[in-house]
Amino acid sequence: MAAAGAEAGAAAAAEGGGDGDSRGGAEMLSLLARVRQGAASDLAEGELAALRGALTGYVHDLDAEIAQRPVEERLLSAHPEWMCPIGHGVLRDPVLAADGHMYERRKLTLWMRRSRGDRESDARAGVSGASGATWKSPMTGLALTDFALTTRDDLRAEIEAAVRDELEHKTDVEAAATAAAVA
Repeated sequence: MAAAGAEAGAAAAAEGGGDGDSRGGAEMLSLLARVRQGAASDLAEGELAALRGALTGYVHDLDAEIAQRPVEERLLSAHPEWMCPIGHGVLRDPVLAADGHMYERRKLTLWMRRSRGDRESDARAGVSGASGATWKSPMTGLALTDFALTTRDDLRAEIEAAVRDELEHKTDVEAAATAAAVA
């Protein structure tokens, strides 16, 4: 792999492409595996720099996630309707299903696949049960043929704003405490 390609992959990974699904993320995982296997000396300087940049981005993402989780837990106690009934976490990508309930998209699509016994294909929005496929609602237990999911961007924006406000408030409180300790 060329150093320029590795640097581009690291940049993509550091800018949010670090979910392991992007080509850049996969390249970084491959480089990391080579380092873990003791082959770091085989990597070009550009590859090492790209890997370091990607790992720094991943650490930043993990730190943000670690800070966000307790905030989301507090918000769920005030807004239980923001909780996914499958994963019991806050709705980050909320969708409305045919059963009339709100779910986290990833959790529900996995539920749909498993409840219909289909491990090979995804339950995609807009796919109907024309082939006779059904999925079982986690909330009602009813068999449904409508696999359509309605994205709730309005709810996502509301939840994201509440999380952002809480994180900013937490940062302000910590800054004030630090300033008071220094004074």
